[in-house]
Amino acid sequence: MSPLPSTPPESWKRCSLNQFRRHTGKRVVYLSVATGKPTEVGIVSHVDERWVYVHYSGGQSPLATHPDNLRLTGERR
Repeated sequence: MSPLPSTPPESWKRCSLNQFRRHTGKRVVYLSVATGKPTEVGIVSHVDERWVYVHYSGGQSPLATHPDNLRLTGERR
């Protein structure tokens, strides 16, 4: 797992697909569906009509991720 963002969790922002379109290149944290806890950090690559594609550390290519499971951290790469 990548180090978690230095910004406090209460400052992480939930975003819609349209909002994520304006935040390509920004850091996001993935929240586990099962626990609601942060498990991974990545960079928004692009967004389509359903998914936010996030490049997670160690990954070869961006992974489709549902926006409900992501929070914008406010940090840059």
